[in-house]
Amino acid sequence: MPSKELKLVFTWMDSHKAELKANWERLQNGEEAVRIKPLRK
Repeated sequence: MPSKELKLVFTWMDSHKAELKANWERLQNGEEAVRIKPLRK
């Protein structure tokens, strides 16, 4: 993946950190993940 796109992905991950963590915990408990707003250029 080109570095420009990779930087966008990491920025998206950083801004959605709480949602990603909550989804991870849901999945660990056998629950369904909640949809997170996708990355937009």
